[in-house]
Amino acid sequence: CTFLEPVRATLYFGQINLVLMLLVMWDTERGERSRLTGIGVGIAAGIKLTPAYFILHFLAVRQWRAALAVLATIAATIGFG
Repeated sequence: CTFLEPVRATLYFGQINLVLMLLVMWDTERGERSRLTGIGVGIAAGIKLTPAYFILHFLAVRQWRAALAVLATIAATIGFG
């Protein structure tokens, strides 16, 4: 996958998009019972706003706790920054 254009361009320009996508994938693939679900998306959305769309994903699948965790983590990253 390193030779695909989006991955190559991300690595060439030194962007953090791949790391953010790994955080989002790690977070959304957890079980619904995990207490930490939403924190990875919140950190990613605190760094760059695009992953905040995954709040809608959590709301669509009725994971209310995860959606609230995303919002709280975004607020914490903004406060920390």
